[in-house]
Amino acid sequence: LVEDDYEIKESIDLDSFKPSESKSIKKGIAEAGVMSIINSKTGKRIIVSNEIMEKLNKPERVVMSFSEDKIAIGEQLPNNYNYINIKVLKSKGVIYSAGIVKEITDLYKLDFSNKTSITFLDVEYVKYEENVVAIITVE
Repeated sequence: LVEDDYEIKESIDLDSFKPSESKSIKKGIAEAGVMSIINSKTGKRIIVSNEIMEKLNKPERVVMSFSEDKIAIGEQLPNNYNYINIKVLKSKGVIYSAGIVKEITDLYKLDFSNKTSITFLDVEYVKYEENVVAIITVE
Protein backbone atom coordinates (compact mmCIF):
# COMPACT_ATOMS: atom_id res chain seq x y z
CA LEU A 1 0.00 0.00 0.00
CA VAL A 2 1.43 3.38 -1.03
CA GLU A 3 0.52 6.42 0.96
CA ASP A 4 -0.45 9.57 -0.91
CA ASP A 5 1.96 12.26 0.26
CA TYR A 6 0.66 14.85 -2.17
CA GLU A 7 -1.74 17.27 -0.71
CA ILE A 8 -3.66 19.85 -2.66
CA LYS A 9 -2.29 23.27 -1.87
CA GLU A 10 -4.73 26.06 -1.34
CA SER A 11 -2.88 28.93 -2.93
CA ILE A 12 -0.39 29.40 -5.72
CA ASP A 13 -0.28 32.37 -8.07
CA LEU A 14 -1.30 30.89 -11.45
CA ASP A 15 -1.32 34.37 -12.99
CA SER A 16 2.47 34.33 -12.93
CA PHE A 17 2.62 31.32 -15.30
CA LYS A 18 3.36 31.97 -18.98
CA PRO A 19 0.83 30.40 -21.36
CA SER A 20 2.06 27.89 -23.93
CA GLU A 21 2.53 29.23 -27.45
CA SER A 22 1.92 25.95 -29.22
CA LYS A 23 -1.50 25.15 -30.59
CA SER A 24 -2.81 21.88 -31.90
CA ILE A 25 -3.38 21.78 -35.64
CA LYS A 26 -6.33 19.88 -37.00
CA LYS A 27 -5.10 17.34 -39.53
CA GLY A 28 -7.21 15.76 -42.17
CA ILE A 29 -9.67 16.93 -44.77
CA ALA A 30 -13.37 17.41 -44.07
CA GLU A 31 -14.32 15.86 -47.39
CA ALA A 32 -12.65 13.19 -49.44
CA GLY A 33 -10.48 14.38 -52.28
CA VAL A 34 -10.86 13.35 -55.91
CA MET A 35 -7.15 13.45 -56.78
CA SER A 36 -3.93 13.83 -54.81
CA ILE A 37 -0.46 14.62 -56.04
CA ILE A 38 2.32 13.20 -53.89
CA ASN A 39 5.69 14.86 -54.41
CA SER A 40 8.20 13.54 -51.88
CA LYS A 41 11.78 12.33 -51.87
CA THR A 42 10.53 8.76 -51.47
CA GLY A 43 8.21 8.88 -54.45
CA LYS A 44 6.19 10.92 -56.87
CA ARG A 45 2.75 9.72 -57.86
CA ILE A 46 -0.86 10.71 -58.46
CA ILE A 47 -3.72 9.07 -56.58
CA VAL A 48 -7.08 9.10 -58.35
CA SER A 49 -10.17 8.50 -56.21
CA ASN A 50 -12.32 5.39 -56.35
CA GLU A 51 -15.21 7.57 -57.58
CA ILE A 52 -13.27 8.76 -60.63
CA MET A 53 -11.95 5.27 -61.34
CA GLU A 54 -15.54 3.92 -61.31
CA LYS A 55 -16.80 6.69 -63.61
CA LEU A 56 -13.90 6.15 -66.04
CA ASN A 57 -14.64 2.40 -66.00
CA LYS A 58 -11.36 1.46 -64.25
CA PRO A 59 -9.00 2.05 -67.20
CA GLU A 60 -5.51 0.53 -67.35
CA ARG A 61 -4.15 3.67 -68.99
CA VAL A 62 -5.26 7.28 -69.29
CA VAL A 63 -4.32 10.52 -70.98
CA MET A 64 -4.19 13.89 -69.22
CA SER A 65 -4.65 17.35 -70.68
CA PHE A 66 -4.47 20.73 -68.99
CA SER A 67 -6.26 24.07 -69.11
CA GLU A 68 -5.59 27.18 -67.05
CA ASP A 69 -7.12 25.75 -63.84
CA LYS A 70 -8.37 22.28 -64.72
CA ILE A 71 -6.95 18.83 -65.42
CA ALA A 72 -8.79 16.46 -67.77
CA ILE A 73 -8.28 12.71 -67.30
CA GLY A 74 -9.80 10.08 -69.51
CA GLU A 75 -9.17 7.07 -71.71
CA GLN A 76 -9.28 9.38 -74.73
CA LEU A 77 -8.85 13.12 -75.18
CA PRO A 78 -8.56 15.20 -78.36
CA ASN A 79 -5.04 15.32 -79.86
CA ASN A 80 -3.53 13.37 -76.96
CA TYR A 81 -1.79 10.03 -77.43
CA ASN A 82 0.54 10.27 -74.42
CA TYR A 83 -0.87 7.33 -72.51
CA ILE A 84 0.04 6.90 -68.85
CA ASN A 85 -0.40 3.59 -67.05
CA ILE A 86 -2.71 3.65 -64.06
CA LYS A 87 -2.66 0.85 -61.51
CA VAL A 88 -5.64 -0.03 -59.32
CA LEU A 89 -4.62 -0.19 -55.69
CA LYS A 90 -7.31 -0.61 -53.02
CA SER A 91 -9.93 0.60 -55.54
CA LYS A 92 -8.04 3.85 -56.21
CA GLY A 93 -5.96 4.58 -59.27
CA VAL A 94 -2.24 5.22 -58.85
CA ILE A 95 -0.08 6.82 -61.52
CA TYR A 96 3.61 6.31 -60.81
CA SER A 97 5.22 9.02 -62.92
CA ALA A 98 7.74 11.57 -61.69
CA GLY A 99 7.44 13.27 -65.09
CA ILE A 100 3.69 13.96 -64.89
CA VAL A 101 4.00 15.05 -61.23
CA LYS A 102 6.71 17.54 -62.25
CA GLU A 103 4.68 18.73 -65.23
CA ILE A 104 1.57 19.40 -63.09
CA THR A 105 3.65 20.94 -60.27
CA ASP A 106 5.36 23.34 -62.68
CA LEU A 107 2.27 24.15 -64.75
CA TYR A 108 0.08 25.06 -61.76
CA LYS A 109 2.94 26.37 -59.59
CA LEU A 110 2.10 23.94 -56.79
CA ASP A 111 4.08 24.54 -53.61
CA PHE A 112 5.40 21.41 -51.91
CA SER A 113 7.93 23.27 -49.74
CA ASN A 114 6.16 22.39 -46.48
CA LYS A 115 4.06 19.36 -47.50
CA THR A 116 4.38 16.20 -49.55
CA SER A 117 0.88 16.03 -51.01
CA ILE A 118 -1.81 18.31 -52.40
CA THR A 119 -5.40 17.10 -52.73
CA PHE A 120 -8.03 18.48 -55.09
CA LEU A 121 -11.68 18.25 -54.10
CA ASP A 122 -13.73 19.32 -57.13
CA VAL A 123 -14.54 17.13 -60.14
CA GLU A 124 -17.10 17.18 -62.92
CA TYR A 125 -17.65 14.68 -65.70
CA VAL A 126 -18.13 15.18 -69.43
CA LYS A 127 -18.51 12.80 -72.37
CA TYR A 128 -15.90 12.63 -75.11
CA GLU A 129 -16.77 10.26 -77.95
CA GLU A 130 -17.74 7.02 -76.13
CA ASN A 131 -15.85 7.74 -72.89
CA VAL A 132 -16.30 9.70 -69.69
CA VAL A 133 -13.68 12.34 -68.90
CA ALA A 134 -13.04 13.64 -65.39
CA ILE A 135 -12.39 17.40 -65.16
CA ILE A 136 -10.60 18.23 -61.92
CA THR A 137 -10.37 21.82 -60.72
CA VAL A 138 -6.91 22.83 -59.48
CA GLU A 139 -7.28 25.13 -56.47
